[in-house]
Amino acid sequence: MRMTRAMVLVGVFWSILFGGNASRAVAAEFRVYGQTFTKFGSFPPIVTPYDATDDMAVSDGVDVDPGGQLQARAASQASATGGLGANAFGYIQQVGPLQETDTRNGSAVARATYVMTVTGPGGPGFIVQTSFKMLLSGTLAVASAPTAAQANAGSAGIGISYRLDGMLLSATPANGSTGSRNVATTGGGPVTVTSTDALVGWTEPSGVITSPTFSVIAGAPFTLQIELNATAQATGLQGESGFTASGASNFGHTLRFVSNGPVFNLPDGYTVNAPDAGIVDNRAPCTSNCTQPQSACDAGKLKCVAARQACLLKVHAAAEKKGVAPDAAALQKCTDAFDGGAKGEAQGCIGKIEGKQKPAKPKTLCSVTGQLAALEAAGDDLVTDVVTAIDPAFPAVGPASTCDGGKKGCALQRAACLLKEQARAGAKGESPDPAKVQKCTDKFDGGAKGFAKGCLGKLEAKQSPAKPATQCSVTGDETALETRIDAFVTESVATVRDTE
Repeated sequence: MRMTRAMVLVGVFWSILFGGNASRAVAAEFRVYGQTFTKFGSFPPIVTPYDATDDMAVSDGVDVDPGGQLQARAASQASATGGLGANAFGYIQQVGPLQETDTRNGSAVARATYVMTVTGPGGPGFIVQTSFKMLLSGTLAVASAPTAAQANAGSAGIGISYRLDGMLLSATPANGSTGSRNVATTGGGPVTVTSTDALVGWTEPSGVITSPTFSVIAGAPFTLQIELNATAQATGLQGESGFTASGASNFGHTLRFVSNGPVFNLPDGYTVNAPDAGIVDNRAPCTSNCTQPQSACDAGKLKCVAARQACLLKVHAAAEKKGVAPDAAALQKCTDAFDGGAKGEAQGCIGKIEGKQKPAKPKTLCSVTGQLAALEAAGDDLVTDVVTAIDPAFPAVGPASTCDGGKKGCALQRAACLLKEQARAGAKGESPDPAKVQKCTDKFDGGAKGFAKGCLGKLEAKQSPAKPATQCSVTGDETALETRIDAFVTESVATVRDTE
């Protein structure tokens, strides 16, 4: 079942007119609106709309939640710093035969209108061809059930529209959008995916979209309107029985100008300024909420990674202090807690978190799944590299060393500290707090207080020839350990968020 036009709200589009007065100050304008729609048989549909216009529009949207079971949802938000976001959801769970056809859907729209100006060496009046880049992040999920009638379906879609002074920017204007992506399934059948225009080639959960090329006049302000439209629907036809159908379009706060390079593609010497959009000299600096989507799943996975590496290094540290080989059973226990061991992946730390995903709750969704082996391998490599850097003779068993054992403890604490801050920030959709990251580093290397005040420095200071167990196998390994741990944290975060 494909999404129909009835699932998409019909908006009233407008443009900001300057009347030839280039000096007129026009602020950015934001609007969020949408609706939930439920219809059962011949009964009148129940339509619940929302609509807000502001300089920073935010709406919790509307839910249809009879009996504590969410059936439909629509919500959207828009701001200069946070970008545009829209979520939609439709769900039906039916046990007995449907007496009438049942339809539930949500539709959510977020819109921003900015004033921009291109300037350059050609001077006012020069025609400049350009395009711009935006980052779109989100997921589309659908489900349907195999039944005798195969008369249930789920669908979800996302659409973007760019308008230059009110005119749609599109390679195929008849489609009514700059680009779209729709997914659908019927009767438990395969999921079909259809993409058009700017979203052809875009893949979940995140990717850069480039607008069609257009022309503007240097020195003359123009309006750029950006719109994000999320839709989702679940349907069951009369007579259908024993099924669950759903659609979820999860694109909350996730369409924004790129922040890792120039926003507009311009000829040499030209630039764009749009203060209300955060664009200064063709750059849109990243703010505290633009680096990643809010995800309790991603945050939980990073905590799993932190716990596993800490567990493994703790076993190695205990063995080093006693001058014995690491306890193989204890090492296996660390891994089993992570991947489920003999009980299966679903019983492991990563599997349990992925099992908590719910399309109706976007924050529970993972950026990507299926990276258990990659995370495990990265953790194993880190442990091997850290242990070898501290005791180059490894895996040979040497004499007891409280220094080497303590250094492994320092390493596990630094990695856990950094990963936990990444997890905390990810759960809130924020960038890691630089002060907290620095605190992790300072504990390890002493920071401004000097090496002797750090975890490694304190251990090396306790060395005494009269007490062989206090001797370190090597000294001066601080930089190597710090670099290796930082690389592990970066790799783990990129794997969990699928940003490599």
